Amino acid sequence: IIFLESFSSQLTGVYNEQLKDVTPGLNKMVADKNKIIFKNYFNASTPTVTGLLAQLCSFLPPTGHNEIDQEKRLQKVHLSCLPEILEKHGGYQYSTYVTAVSKNFANKGSIFQSMGTDEVYGTEELSKLIIEKPLSWGYSDHQLFPVFWKIINTKAREPFLAMLSTVDTHPPFNLAKDGLIYKDGKSVVLNAVYSTDNAFSKFWDKFKDSQYYQNTILIAVADHAIFPGQAVKEVLDNNYNTYYNENVFLMYIPDNILAKKVSIYSSSIDFSPTILQLLNINSANVFDGHSIFDD
Repeated sequence: IIFLESFSSQLTGVYNEQLKDVTPGLNKMVADKNKIIFKNYFNASTPTVTGLLAQLCSFLPPTGHNEIDQEKRLQKVHLSCLPEILEKHGGYQYSTYVTAVSKNFANKGSIFQSMGTDEVYGTEELSKLIIEKPLSWGYSDHQLFPVFWKIINTKAREPFLAMLSTVDTHPPFNLAKDGLIYKDGKSVVLNAVYSTDNAFSKFWDKFKDSQYYQNTILIAVADHAIFPGQAVKEVLDNNYNTYYNENVFLMYIPDNILAKKVSIYSSSIDFSPTILQLLNINSANVFDGHSIFDD
């Protein structure tokens, strides 16, 4: 699962024809015959940490990450989350989460461990695997995707769950020293999206040429909608003033027999139930959401 930082659907060529050349990497993914494009998929929470809680635990957070971390175990607030369910009920052998910044930021490390994630990589852990200095707020997306691929190939025991959060599109959108420029470079937002997409594009090419293409589901999904601000309004709409919007949600499934486009209204609390239905895992849970494929 690739959690794309602040990827509102309107910023991509997949959902917005006017920006079709901003995301050639995502365009390649959806050109694959085995893809699914989910439309009308909205973020249930924001910012990143509670956005990920909503997605991975099907939980509409009424509280912040600090309070959840103080409990030390998500199960104390009666949550069941994707990594633990896959291990207990799906026979998964390994799970990992990779973030560009310190895993202590916003309590990510302890929260993901409480979800049942085996290994969490932040700046300190990644520094042992990446020779270069961090080029963004932590490591840039062009630094993250290659090491993410390395972790999958050296650490993962099948079946596995591997998760990565990108960073280049985090406000103020000009963090990455190795970021790419889109056209005239006037829009810091489009520069950032274009740069993240380029890093993803290289990852997609490796994935498609590997053995994983035959047996692994790959998901590219926003962690939440982009925050409103002048730089965003200049790209999208002068009236853009929401923290909740349609998100990117793309999926590759080997030998996919499902619809190529799904337009059912849904939100990020429906993310994990959808994944579990695809995997035919029906365990006891306390989900707030439902599978998008449910009737």
